[in-house]
Amino acid sequence: MRHRRACVGGLVVALVSVGPLIASAASGHDLWLEPPPPSAPGDLVTVEARIGHTGHAGEARGEAVRRDAARIVRLEAHGPATGPSALPGIDGQAPLGVLRPAEPGPWVLAYETRPFRHTLPAARFAAYLEEEGLDRVAHARRVEGTLETPGRELVSRAVKMLLAVGDSAPADRRIGLPVELIAEQMPAPGEGGTLALRVEVGGAPRSGVLVDLDALDRPSGPVRAERTGADGRVRFSIEPGRWLATAVHARPFDGATGRAGDAESPAWRTVFAAWTVDLRAPGS
Repeated sequence: MRHRRACVGGLVVALVSVGPLIASAASGHDLWLEPPPPSAPGDLVTVEARIGHTGHAGEARGEAVRRDAARIVRLEAHGPATGPSALPGIDGQAPLGVLRPAEPGPWVLAYETRPFRHTLPAARFAAYLEEEGLDRVAHARRVEGTLETPGRELVSRAVKMLLAVGDSAPADRRIGLPVELIAEQMPAPGEGGTLALRVEVGGAPRSGVLVDLDALDRPSGPVRAERTGADGRVRFSIEPGRWLATAVHARPFDGATGRAGDAESPAWRTVFAAWTVDLRAPGS
């Protein structure tokens, strides 16, 4: 099954039309930071977010996301030896932001959005849970006897990109996103090898999370999917290229209004996480 690539009911429309996810008729709902080629210290790097899905060969993947300052929790760059710095940009316009990295080495960029409410009818919600691999939510709804009720969520994004500046190779580290994909092993740019990713929720490894891996340079290629093991890890064999990994995590909503006695209250707090990197050969 191809996860997070098919339009599930009204989810795509809701994601595209609310907050920072501004785009026209996108036909999928991954959101990622487009990995630029390696940069030199002092270069101006355009930080572009895109929303969409795997398209056809020769077509652009997704659509550009415009900056919406009211919806940004953080949009920042973590340098090799410096703390996070906010990325400037023009509100209501694309790209999302810009960066002029001063120091060489591996950088990590992060984009986190504020949550918004999202509701789907029961049948569409069930299809969406299957598509995203959210088996725990589906099981909880069966146990609670709520399969025939609409699915209500608070949805947000936790997006990450690796950037190599100077002669360095990309490298990853934890930066504290609520749901975070962290690369523990990667092949060198231009080489094939193992990509090992750890999924953390609230800073702790999480088992049973479905992780999709997609090659950004082959828009008609297959999506590979693996679930994290007890240690929160998945491993893929990859070739040189630009890669996108995605995962979704949902937990019972514990907001101030609670769930009891409030039929309109969200039942789930859902985070869509994404991770991108450019592992092409230098100069390609």
